[in-house]
Amino acid sequence: MKLLRPCTWLLLVLPVCCLANADDWHFGGFGTAGIAHSDNDQADYRADNPFAPKGPGRSAAWDPGLDSKLGVQLEGQLSSNWSAVVQLVSERRTDASWTPQFEWANLKYQITPQWRASFGRVMAPVLMMSDWRKVGYAQIMVRPPSEVYTLNPITNLDGVDLEYRGTLGNLGIQAKAEYGTTHLRMNTPSRTQDYKALPILLGRVNLEYGGSTFSLSGMHVEFDGSADYYTLQSNMLQALISAGVPGAQQVQDNFIYRHAKAQNIALGYLYDRDQWQLRSQFFHNHSQGNVYADYSGWYVASGYRLARFTPYLSYARVWNTEQYHWPTLDSSGLSPQLAAMAQAVNAITRGVERGAYGQHTWTTGVRWDPVEKLAVKLQMEFIDKNANSSSLFVNTTSQFVADKTRVKLFSATLDFIF
Repeated sequence: MKLLRPCTWLLLVLPVCCLANADDWHFGGFGTAGIAHSDNDQADYRADNPFAPKGPGRSAAWDPGLDSKLGVQLEGQLSSNWSAVVQLVSERRTDASWTPQFEWANLKYQITPQWRASFGRVMAPVLMMSDWRKVGYAQIMVRPPSEVYTLNPITNLDGVDLEYRGTLGNLGIQAKAEYGTTHLRMNTPSRTQDYKALPILLGRVNLEYGGSTFSLSGMHVEFDGSADYYTLQSNMLQALISAGVPGAQQVQDNFIYRHAKAQNIALGYLYDRDQWQLRSQFFHNHSQGNVYADYSGWYVASGYRLARFTPYLSYARVWNTEQYHWPTLDSSGLSPQLAAMAQAVNAITRGVERGAYGQHTWTTGVRWDPVEKLAVKLQMEFIDKNANSSSLFVNTTSQFVADKTRVKLFSATLDFIF
């Protein structure tokens, strides 16, 4: 099934929005003005974006771009059954630009009071806070816990969404199924590179009872295409395999990027009633024929509302449950060209191994709501990173990767909606 390109969805959605009467329009938005400081000058903290180009730390001790963003949203009721929504977000991108991008752009059709279908660019509801992942005002903490949200960078997809909302006695039920594609951008040693579309099959079920919500979601992804970084590696490996270099075939077998598959599952719980909020989630990813080995992450966070103040505390952890280890290719006795290729392959595979996840974080902070639609947050994180791992950091030095390190991160944000 070949899905429409993102620009095609926008060409379909935007003209249809114009059919809505002025009274049926709703325009709003959200934003965050933030500043973050790291006490470590050997690596940059990258928050919940695994492809972030930089962050507070090595590039600059103070970073206003880690959490800052601005989003606008336009919704229109086209008829009794049809509606449309477009959301545009400006934040620091993988290429370090702030180019606004369409986060959502879809048409919705209300089939029955319980069933609804959406077509276009839709939200990918893998994690519990996926619906408002970019809306700082909707969260008690400054940002979602990186130990879980970094593991799933997919925030939307271009395709179709089928949703059910109903009740069974006192039990509220929400179920979603989606199919579509998306694009991701990553930094390679040479430049910022686009991934091709990824076919995605996704499902989520939420059960609500009293002040509690239980969530279960799963996603299947097939990587269709490869970044130039890994295409170059594959070409070098083919030359080394043809030359009979020991270990080259083993490296190639585990460096699949075309049609590599991954499955993940997420379990979540939310209690939000009276003064208390308690939130927890577990996420696990299993990869097949991919350089990214299996990994898991979880967190638990709680907050207590005291008038306009909400102090909070959280603990989060991420680790690799399985990791590939490639042999070191022996470059001795090879021609200068092949030796250079073997050394380049070794550098890449060692870099992937050093990218293993391994850290845990204690977070404490306070949220202050001085007026309606405005929140001020101060947050302190104590991040303990495992040895021989870059974990959730980028632009790392070799010493930072090798050492077991504690990083202290301070964040201050002003969140608003309108």
